[in-house]
Amino acid sequence: MPTIATSKRFLTTSTARAGSKDEPSMVVTSPDPDRDGDRIMPGGMQAESFLKNPPLLFGHDHRALPVGTVTRLQQDHQVVAFWRWLENDEFADRVRNAWEHGVLRDASIGFRPLRSVPNAFAAMHTLEWERFELS
Repeated sequence: MPTIATSKRFLTTSTARAGSKDEPSMVVTSPDPDRDGDRIMPGGMQAESFLKNPPLLFGHDHRALPVGTVTRLQQDHQVVAFWRWLENDEFADRVRNAWEHGVLRDASIGFRPLRSVPNAFAAMHTLEWERFELS
């Protein structure tokens, strides 16, 4: 029996921003093309379900405990995520240490595109999307 593909899938995009010890945050998407030429439009984000249980993962590892939780999202010309780290966890402490020392400088979102069109970069221009997680 052939496998039937589902429209529910995880995709990622990346942008960079320096970390901060006081209020960790990062740009998680902007209208700029990512390294694959995809553009994920910030104004098209649907995050209602995400904000009910907003995990900060490491490497999109859905099987592991999150390393933190997203506390809020700022959405305007870009989307900025703010979070707090999981405390008293050896792995989360290692990830936080790498962030605070500038070793980790990349964000990647897990999402499902709801409305996309091809763009000038031979990639996709995602106009509406549902956020699942942040890594």
